[in-house]
Amino acid sequence: MDYMDRFFDEISKEKNDIYFYGAGVVAKHLRTLFKQRKIDFKGYMVDKKYLPEKASERFVDGKPMICPEELQNPAAVIPAVYLDVNGKGAYSLQHDMIKKVYKRDFSSYIQFGAYSDEFMSKHKEKLFDLFTRLVDDRSRAAMLSFIAQKYDGNYEKTYSDKIQYYDSEILPHPQKNMTFLDCGAYDGDTVFGFIDFLRHNNISSYKKCYALEPDPKNYEKLCSNTKHYENIECLCIGVSDKKDTLFFDEKSTVSSSISDCGSTKIDVDSIDNVLNGAEVSYIKMDIEGAEFSALLGARETILKHRPQIAVCVYHKEDDLVRIPEYLLSLHPDYKLYLRNYAPAGVETVLYAI
Repeated sequence: MDYMDRFFDEISKEKNDIYFYGAGVVAKHLRTLFKQRKIDFKGYMVDKKYLPEKASERFVDGKPMICPEELQNPAAVIPAVYLDVNGKGAYSLQHDMIKKVYKRDFSSYIQFGAYSDEFMSKHKEKLFDLFTRLVDDRSRAAMLSFIAQKYDGNYEKTYSDKIQYYDSEILPHPQKNMTFLDCGAYDGDTVFGFIDFLRHNNISSYKKCYALEPDPKNYEKLCSNTKHYENIECLCIGVSDKKDTLFFDEKSTVSSSISDCGSTKIDVDSIDNVLNGAEVSYIKMDIEGAEFSALLGARETILKHRPQIAVCVYHKEDDLVRIPEYLLSLHPDYKLYLRNYAPAGVETVLYAI
């Protein structure tokens, strides 16, 4: 059982009219979950400015779309928007007819699922071990907040306002002649973040940047955006534990990912093969759920060079358990930090320093 199971137990007893706040992707997935549970809802609620002018267009899958001002009966509202984009307002809706707003992190559940009772029971010792291994109080607080969101569905976790991947509270002063490996380079934003990080620390150069991006359209942007910079090698490739060809969900966004349902095939390879023994100082990894496989394929590189690592741990259910455990198996002296960089269930990063 997870928090959505508990939510459906609660919502099944709701006496007020049930509305989804939002009518987009999250609402579509919630509608499917409601149908599976055989629970009905009244319709969709949107802000007045988003309400179609034509009355004939104010229906989604046969359900009416209204704004809060049009409510005639007492209502219960379920936020069905992405929290990290515009969801905060959905949790503080106020109207005389809105009697309850269900405060759960629905958008993150749709994307990444939740920690079930079974998961927490199975991994409680390892989670406690990680908690004790984290270096600072901020990391421990971040972990508790992240788990509360994943287990209880808390709609907003505590998060840092520092720069993601280049957190001044965590990273030591950078050295000259660093080599940066960016796995999931998108359009070059985090490559430029690395360069800015060096500049802010009065370092004007680096040895090399490897920028890996498997989405062909993102790769074109990456090459175009970095073409005037020296010592940046862009590779249209994904990373995994071995050389392979995999299906890929090509979205041309930061969310493009390896997927059995993808319509495109991409080449992937291990970091050990890509670098072929070359030195690396810092590895950043945000690759939509392929992080653990990629780290397995970086074993020799990590053992040999002991790079600093920043890796996302929110995409897969057990990443928070297996990724730090694996890194410590390679270098038991790694210092581990954890930070959240968004209120929603995204952008949670583990640092091994």
